[in-house]
Amino acid sequence: MNPKVATMIGFAKRSGNLANGFTAVSINMKKRKARLVMLSEDMSADSRRKITNLCQSTNTPFYTHGTRDEIGHAIGREESTVIAILDKKFAKIVEDQLR
Repeated sequence: MNPKVATMIGFAKRSGNLANGFTAVSINMKKRKARLVMLSEDMSADSRRKITNLCQSTNTPFYTHGTRDEIGHAIGREESTVIAILDKKFAKIVEDQLR
């Protein structure tokens, strides 16, 4: 995982601008609060399909980057398969790094 991406994810978590987990991400996407969604490379196919369909229907950008362990470590957890960044500025910085 890109170290700058990991740092920005950590900052977003500490500032309260990050949703973690399938349910929290889905709720924030339906409320149109999610600015960017990040999926782990080792996420299950069914969950990936559900999240990507929701991203496409809400026009939320999404990226596959890092394993569940790497994403989890960036936010101070053991593992995480999907996160959503809720702040425009954090999302823009992460998106610029992932392009």
